[in-house]
Amino acid sequence: MKKTSAIALTSSLVLLLSTGSYFALKDRDTNPIPNRVTTKNSSSKIDRNPKDLESKTLPSTSTTPTQATPSLRADLLAKPVEQKVTDDHVNEGQSILNKRQISNQSSQFNFYNLSMGDFSSLSGTWSDANGYTFEFSPQGLVSIDGKLTMSPINYDANGEAVSYVDVLEGQGSGGFVLYFYPAGLEIPTWHFGITKSDPSDFGRDRLFASQTNRFDFESTSQFVNSVFYKVSDLYTQVQAEDKITEDTDVIEEEIKQEIEEKSQGEASDSISEGHSETKTGE
Repeated sequence: MKKTSAIALTSSLVLLLSTGSYFALKDRDTNPIPNRVTTKNSSSKIDRNPKDLESKTLPSTSTTPTQATPSLRADLLAKPVEQKVTDDHVNEGQSILNKRQISNQSSQFNFYNLSMGDFSSLSGTWSDANGYTFEFSPQGLVSIDGKLTMSPINYDANGEAVSYVDVLEGQGSGGFVLYFYPAGLEIPTWHFGITKSDPSDFGRDRLFASQTNRFDFESTSQFVNSVFYKVSDLYTQVQAEDKITEDTDVIEEEIKQEIEEKSQGEASDSISEGHSETKTGE
């Protein structure tokens, strides 16, 4: 009788486990799961170029974008060398300013929450005109390889909102500053050596990653093509899903082991009772 009960219990648990796994996977497919972030991409993956990004979403002030490559932007790997300003630089910069179109959007940044480590108002995919991207989850910068860390927003000596992105200890060296500029606010002129005003589309929220105080260190087109604008609410969720899959596998294995142990225990009890009854009969 106990053996029959054990078999029935085993069947019920296996059925329950299969049903639970089905609904867990179904829920995971229909509801976004926050990323596990060490925090960063500061290219949040800086090297990812989502298929759903369209050229029409890129900044209107950009010059012809160059082809994206699957790596970090060169100026974020090492401190760039500032170029001497020439008349050609000034003429190009003025031309870009004259052709610039300004959007009229409301800022989505919640600076208080960002300073507390809540990046919900930032979450999504941000792209520059070169095709490089940052991805953010509500927890921070998405770092697929887990090598980058991003701080909550702070305010520097000039009162600008910044976050510091660094490579984790033991994973390499380096880092850069990520600047946050809300829609309606021009980037301060002290960041420009060529133009006398901000050549970006300051009618939109913007991010700018830099290792230097001068943003147009090479040219005005270099700057406008390197400004990040939000292009999607989506962000990579591979890591979080992988971890859930791993956790589910562990749970399933533990349940199977528990079922086997209970079955073996009950079988042992049945054998012991059988010997006891035989001895009593003798």
